Amino acid sequence: MIINKISRIKLYLPVKILILSFFLNKEKSKNFISKKFQNTFKKKYIHLTSMCRVGFLIILEYLKFKDAKKNEIIICSYNLKEMVDIPRILKFKIILVDINRKDGSLDIKKILKKINNKTSAILITNIFSSYSDLIKIRNITKKKKILLIEDNAIYYGNYKRTKNGKKFAGSFGDVSILSFGIMKNVSALYGGAVLTNSREINRFVENRIKKFNSFSFLIYSKQIFLFLLLKSLLSKFIYNFLFFYIIKVSHFKNIDFFLKKLYPAEYFYKKKHIPSVYYSKINGLSINMIYLHIKNEKKLNIERLIRKKNNQNYYKILSKNKNINLLKIEDFNFQNFLEFPIICKEKNALSKYLFKKGIETRFYYYKNCEELLTNKNLYKNNTSTQFENELLCLPSHDKINKVQIIKTCNHIEKFFKTRF
Repeated sequence: MIINKISRIKLYLPVKILILSFFLNKEKSKNFISKKFQNTFKKKYIHLTSMCRVGFLIILEYLKFKDAKKNEIIICSYNLKEMVDIPRILKFKIILVDINRKDGSLDIKKILKKINNKTSAILITNIFSSYSDLIKIRNITKKKKILLIEDNAIYYGNYKRTKNGKKFAGSFGDVSILSFGIMKNVSALYGGAVLTNSREINRFVENRIKKFNSFSFLIYSKQIFLFLLLKSLLSKFIYNFLFFYIIKVSHFKNIDFFLKKLYPAEYFYKKKHIPSVYYSKINGLSINMIYLHIKNEKKLNIERLIRKKNNQNYYKILSKNKNINLLKIEDFNFQNFLEFPIICKEKNALSKYLFKKGIETRFYYYKNCEELLTNKNLYKNNTSTQFENELLCLPSHDKINKVQIIKTCNHIEKFFKTRF
C-alpha cells in the first residue's frame, strides 16, 4: 500500500487563471491592481515589473543617479544571493548585518553601528520580520534620512491589526518591492511591483521602465511549460508514485539538475553580470494573472487562515521538543510563514529521516551572503551561518491539515529518540 506523501511545494496559481488571462484587457487589469495596492499598502504610485529583483535593480539605479557619493547599502546577511549580487555588480559598497537568534529579524543594534554619512539605503527583507521590528527600523531610517527598501516577496497578505485597521507588510518602506513568481502565494509565473509615495522615485521608475524591451516570448513560454509540468507532477497520483521519489533522490544524492529546478537557482551560484532579461517589461499575461488572483480575496483569506492555523499547530507541538529551536513569533497574522521554520543541528539527518517517512521538507532556504563579497573576512555573521546550516522548513500551505502536522511532529519526536 502506498501512503500519501506530504508535499512542501504548492503552486498557488490555478490553471484556470492562466487560461483566462489570455482573454482579458491588461489595462483594465492594471488599473484594478493599482487601486488594490494603493489601498492595501498605502502607496500612491504603483509600477508593475517583470520580476521583484527588477524593481530592486531600478531603485539601486535611482540611488546612484541621485547621489553617487552615498554608495553604501545595508543588507541582511541571511538572504537570497540575488539581492546581494545586484548591488555588488552595480558597485555599491555592501554592508552586511547579521540577524538575531531570537526571531531571525535584522539585528537593530548592529544596524545602528553600521549607519554613516555614506549610507544610501537599508534593504529590509521580510523573511521572519515582526511588526515591532519593522516599526523600529522605520523610525531609524526616518531619523537618519535614509531610504528604506522593503522586500515583501514572501510576506504578501501578512498584516497586523491596529486601532486604524490592518497594517500590511509591504507598507513600511519608502519603497516596497513585491514578487509574483511561480512559487509565490500570489503567482503570475513572472512578475513584481515597485510601490512608493515619492514623486521623484515614481518619475525615475516610470522613465526607466519605458526604455525596457518586451519580455522574451521564449523565456515566458518556457516558464508556462515548467508551470504545467510541475502542476502535473504535483497531482496526487504522480506525486505519490513518481515526483516525491525524484525530489527525495535529488536531496539524498545532491543532484544539481533537479535541485536547481526545485529551489531558486541563485542559491547555488554567483552572478557575473545583470542578465539582459532584467531589462524587460512585465508580460500582459502576468498582469492579468495578478488581477485574477488578487480579485478573489475570499480564496486568499481562506488560504491565509489555514496557513496561520498550521503554523500555530506546529508551534504549539514543537515548542515542547527540546532538541529543536523555534523562532519567536510575535503575531501569527504578521509572521504568517509560507513554510514553517525550525532550527536543528541535526538538519541533514532529520530531513532524510522525514523524506523516508514520506514528508518533503525544504532543505535549502536562504544563505549567509558573506561568501559573495571580496572583503568577507570583515564580517562575523555567525547567526546567518547557523541559520544556513540548521534551518529546515516544514510544509504549511492550505493543502496541509492538522492530522498531517501531528504526524510530522510525531516523526520528529521519534527521530530524536532514536538519535539520543
